[in-house]
Amino acid sequence: MSEQIVEVATEFLLGDPDRFQSRADYPRDARTSDLGDVLRYSPAAGGVLSVWQDRKNGRIYVVDGHRRLALAQRLNIEVVRVQFLNEESDSEAFACGVDLNLAAWAFEGGDNLTWALASRRGRVERALHSGWLDPDGVWAYRLYANYYPDLGRRYSGYPESVWVGKL
Repeated sequence: MSEQIVEVATEFLLGDPDRFQSRADYPRDARTSDLGDVLRYSPAAGGVLSVWQDRKNGRIYVVDGHRRLALAQRLNIEVVRVQFLNEESDSEAFACGVDLNLAAWAFEGGDNLTWALASRRGRVERALHSGWLDPDGVWAYRLYANYYPDLGRRYSGYPESVWVGKL
């Protein structure tokens, strides 16, 4: 993952929810908003979007910040701040995005973290079950160790002692 934050024109940023939206199939509740009622974009509130550049086609995809990008595009904001995730594959970028997003929710703790974990679980498990995300790869291990130890017990070919406390 890159630490450098840069500005990128919104016209060059794409969404691909099938690959990168970690909670696309989870119903929204009172904790979330699609930002459809927001009429002003604030760079400070918009924060930093996490993006990944596909090495095969050169396109830049949003990994974390889909709703904020949609807001910026709807309001014709020309540039947004991004951090490029330097992962080798789309599945690793997805897992990195899940980790970044859950880490942010971990600061909230309590019910918010419980909701965040539950809302991403299905997509993470699908990625592991289908083999799209390597069940014994470093990003899977990070997700097991930090958030989903039961998925590690189910999908990893190695004992828990290999991935707990090793990252």
